[in-house]
Amino acid sequence: MSGLTEAHVVCGGRRVRYLAAGSGDPLVWLQRAHDLRATRTHELVAAKRRVVALDLVDPTAIAATVAALGIEKYDLLGHGPGAEQALRLALDDGDRVRALVMMAPTVLSTADAALLQRLAGLAVPSLALFGTRDASAKPETARHYRERMPGCNLMFIYDAGQAMDEERPEAVASVVLDFLERHDQFLVRRISDVIYP
Repeated sequence: MSGLTEAHVVCGGRRVRYLAAGSGDPLVWLQRAHDLRATRTHELVAAKRRVVALDLVDPTAIAATVAALGIEKYDLLGHGPGAEQALRLALDDGDRVRALVMMAPTVLSTADAALLQRLAGLAVPSLALFGTRDASAKPETARHYRERMPGCNLMFIYDAGQAMDEERPEAVASVVLDFLERHDQFLVRRISDVIYP
């Protein structure tokens, strides 16, 4: 897709692929494992932000890779299993992470007790996005995020599944951008979602 270019950075002797586009405040986007490809949602978000989508499987390499790219403070988005990596990074690197978006997260169903204990102390503004048709990150599990992460905002993308960024790109981009700009105040929408029926 136009606008996103593929590049790589060497970090700890490992070559890490990434896609980059846009300018402005950086959003580090952790893809689903082995699924680095541009989507319409990337492009829509990159119209207002600097998007860096990482092809990472090893969660210990994320912070080092972000540093190798010269990014000091950033917003963080994790999709699917990448949401767990993003959550762990927000807990460990909260001084650098400004906001956290978990798209189609399954992290609480697989989280260990140590991670669950740390969630209440997460100081980073956070958003959990669920698709109403997602069979993996079921919408009814959203309440667990609110219970365990008191500052977590919940949003549901109508008629979308695990691949909500491909199925409903305009709706996803609108919610993500608004949250990143206004954090907890984004729930009072400035625009109507009716344009994304």
